[in-house]
Amino acid sequence: MKWNINELDYIHGRAVAGEPCGLIISGPTGAGKTFTLKYYKTTWDAELPEGECSPIAYIKTPSKPSEILILESELKGLGDLAPRKGNPSSKRERKESLVKNMGYKVLIYDDFQHIIEYRGTVVARQMLDELKIFSDDYGISLVFTGITSVEIGGLINEQINSRFSSLRRLKVMSAENDEEFDYFKEFLEDFSVTKGISGFDMASTNSVFRFAYACDGDLRILNNITNKALHYFRLSQDKKIALKHFVPAFDDVVSEEWDDIEVKKVNPFDRDNWATIQ
Repeated sequence: MKWNINELDYIHGRAVAGEPCGLIISGPTGAGKTFTLKYYKTTWDAELPEGECSPIAYIKTPSKPSEILILESELKGLGDLAPRKGNPSSKRERKESLVKNMGYKVLIYDDFQHIIEYRGTVVARQMLDELKIFSDDYGISLVFTGITSVEIGGLINEQINSRFSSLRRLKVMSAENDEEFDYFKEFLEDFSVTKGISGFDMASTNSVFRFAYACDGDLRILNNITNKALHYFRLSQDKKIALKHFVPAFDDVVSEEWDDIEVKKVNPFDRDNWATIQ
């Protein structure tokens, strides 16, 4: 994840220097795109002096993105307290006013594939052209994330393609070989810090294999298991979170996520099953 953060830092710095650029982050569902973006914004905002506004706006693309819904999502991400209020013209004016007056330097459009899938590449390219002009006018770097269609949509647009410093493709997390193991291990190290977990090494060799087996490459499942383990830890009143707290957490998530799977997974956090996991 560190190189993703470095890329985000780079485009942020370019905007501050008056040379805004862009970044496309693509990858399959569950590869950690949203987690990376939220981690970046959260860690950056945590260092801001009290009362200072964040220079980073996170915008969640609606699943059915009409022009109005996109504007409202942008306003919400920019901190507008009443994003549904007003007509399209007044909403655009408020959007520009917020960007101009609040000191934003990076706009992140997550799940941008919804634009392409729901409204087509023609509309997506028009929107990218408009955002390029917006980027030039206000000195803002742009980030677009989503599945592969986002990568295609951005790269076929010659107007905006020249603005992008790089393209990053996130991989599905696994431990099938040394390279993938190291990639997942690094992610788990950052993930455990974000979750505030101490006293339990989520990135130990055995833990990497356990979590790889448990989530099967889908970081949403990893997040759900971890949240439930933290819940059981708090209920237990133990001093440290431990492997035993992940046992019921996995069982809970399996019952929710994989009821329709014929062959059930064994619980990788149950020590009696470790030989099977290996």
